[in-house]
Amino acid sequence: MVDRDIPKPIREQARQEVARRREPLAPRTGDTGQAATARPPSAALLSCLVAAFPQTFFTEPAQVQPLKAFLYRDLLRLAKAGALPAGIDRSQLKPFLRWYMGRTSYLNALARGLGRVDLTGVVVTATIPGAIRQRARTEVQRRRERQSARAAMTAAAAPPPPAPKPGPIPYSLEDLYAMAVDAKLEVTLKFTTLPNAKPAGSGKMAFALKTPDGQFITAEVGNKVWNKLVKAAEDWPFWIAALSGTMGEHTDRGFTLVNPGLQVFERKPKAPAEATSPLAEALSAALAAVSPVEPAPAPAVAEPAESVSVPPTTAAADPDAARRKPVLSLKNRQATS
Repeated sequence: MVDRDIPKPIREQARQEVARRREPLAPRTGDTGQAATARPPSAALLSCLVAAFPQTFFTEPAQVQPLKAFLYRDLLRLAKAGALPAGIDRSQLKPFLRWYMGRTSYLNALARGLGRVDLTGVVVTATIPGAIRQRARTEVQRRRERQSARAAMTAAAAPPPPAPKPGPIPYSLEDLYAMAVDAKLEVTLKFTTLPNAKPAGSGKMAFALKTPDGQFITAEVGNKVWNKLVKAAEDWPFWIAALSGTMGEHTDRGFTLVNPGLQVFERKPKAPAEATSPLAEALSAALAAVSPVEPAPAPAVAEPAESVSVPPTTAAADPDAARRKPVLSLKNRQATS
């Protein structure tokens, strides 16, 4: 089959598609480096074109439709005639179309086979050849795979999350009982009041102590130990006793302390702090910082070479003379030469 056997509309559409393919795609959004710095302000220009041609250019990816082949020539004619709205730069039209037709949303529109529209939104090409649709699908799939690979590389480069802290290991009482070791149970009771005691025979005294939870602990101590406790209560206004021993036989209201040992200590109450106002403390500190001023000693008077006579005015005649400098007078003498 030669070219003349192909219908003219199909030949024209094929030539338009070949010309469109030869135009390089604009850099993707998000690229850095020289391509990013050379990219025209496509977002601002897109807003102007959407306002001027709302049926041709779209910002929503789902509304994007393929453009008519050689649409740039139509825009260029309008620019030469001065019919383009303000804000649309003629030099940015071709780079903008490359960027707009290279977006993933535009490739998806080609892959779906949507018709090509002109500047008025009229569909001028109803069908998209299968080869073009397949090429668009391949490019979209390639971009998705590249995006997934980049995401995987980013995730692999990120530090692993910290391992969760181990929670408490559940256990039962039987487990604890199986791990138990032998120990000696000792009880210590502290009291500050002399309890009443009864003779228990064999030189011992028996008494009881009551705990805050209402238990009564009974104990028997020797007379010597008891007398020590009584003497401490008589001699010391403040004291504390510690009674230690092992838990013995349980009673209906407590238990008996076996082999008790008693220690008594004197307690010295804390002296109440004197309440002083901040003003009094500041005044005391200021007075302590000031040292008494001693009077300066009277200057020593050098004895002159000539004979000096002091007038008979003394402190007896003038009470204030001791605080004044003495007045000296020189006798007249003939100059000897």
